[in-house]
Amino acid sequence: MAWFRRDKDPDDKLPQVANGERHVRTEGLWQKCEGCRQIIWKKDLETNWNVCPKCGWHTRIDALTRLKLLLDDGQYQQFDADLRSSDPLRFVDAKPYSERLRANQAATNLSDALIAAEGNLAGRTVQLCVMEPKFIGGSMGSVVGERSPAPSTAPSCSAIP
Repeated sequence: MAWFRRDKDPDDKLPQVANGERHVRTEGLWQKCEGCRQIIWKKDLETNWNVCPKCGWHTRIDALTRLKLLLDDGQYQQFDADLRSSDPLRFVDAKPYSERLRANQAATNLSDALIAAEGNLAGRTVQLCVMEPKFIGGSMGSVVGERSPAPSTAPSCSAIP
């Protein structure tokens, strides 16, 4: 007789859950600080503008979050939001550039790596460009070249920094 043997009917097993249905309820609620290696509640991190409350380490943020944190009330107007990159050279390395472009557009919900915008900063109207490093590592495609001078050539640019 085995010490750890269970005497149950084979029909009396617990129901099996498919792997796709399994998930952890606390997943995504905590983040480990790269500076002090402490576990921080994400809500605390967000209320502290993505700076670790324990050691002051600044975590990475995306371009849209940076604009929302930087500008008054998170309000801004984008320049040339309708511009889209193309692949006139049909560039291919590990995979075609056009495929990589579509995948990054879907993943980031951005049309390209740069956002050119106008908004208020401490009550003063400013125009700025913000890069999104998650979009092909901040790759400088044709749209980045078109958008980067957009704030300085906008009709409302007369005396706006």
